[in-house]
Amino acid sequence: YDLYVIYFGDNKDIEKKYKKKADFFRKDKGPKWQLIRRTIKNFDINKYNYIWLPDDDISINAKEINRLFRLFHEESLWLAQPALTSRSYMSWKLLKKRPLTYLRYTNFVEIMMPMMSQSTYQQLSHTFSENVSGWGLDFYWPKLLKYPKNKIAVIDHICATHTRPMDRNKGFYAKLKKPAKTEKKELLEKYQIIDARPKSISSVYQLASLRITY
Repeated sequence: YDLYVIYFGDNKDIEKKYKKKADFFRKDKGPKWQLIRRTIKNFDINKYNYIWLPDDDISINAKEINRLFRLFHEESLWLAQPALTSRSYMSWKLLKKRPLTYLRYTNFVEIMMPMMSQSTYQQLSHTFSENVSGWGLDFYWPKLLKYPKNKIAVIDHICATHTRPMDRNKGFYAKLKKPAKTEKKELLEKYQIIDARPKSISSVYQLASLRITY
């Protein structure tokens, strides 16, 4: 995979470090989904089979990222994310790693670190401008994809750690003209998403060559 770093800090030493290690680099400031929209205007993202869009506070190593891309391909997924370790700050219990599960098909993948197939990206990319915070997109995306039973997943076989708590009164959230919770409510109402609850549809257990789905 290619690594594209969008750096929104002001530390010159860190900026040089990221620029040196990244395949592509851009310095910009703003909310995540606005940064992504501005970046892809001048970048050929269509040449990639799969696209991963993690936040800046996700801890995961290169080996696991490689496995994530491989497993996403092998399972023919449309939209997915790694499960979260027990050390993570999390908003949804659904995302916490389950030790005996290979993956779980769900109706939800959080905006924190979604992976998409190119086809899924083409269907969802217009939603990146729905609001500033991105809140509510993770409930809208599955609806746009027509709630498939086995194409959206939380992957327990691969884990990442969300390293920072979400403080809605500081930083990015303090600068919003409209509270993120309000943006989410408006988006759900706009697209008539009534049951906004993350759920597991079925679980996949894999032991050696045996594969069981419940």
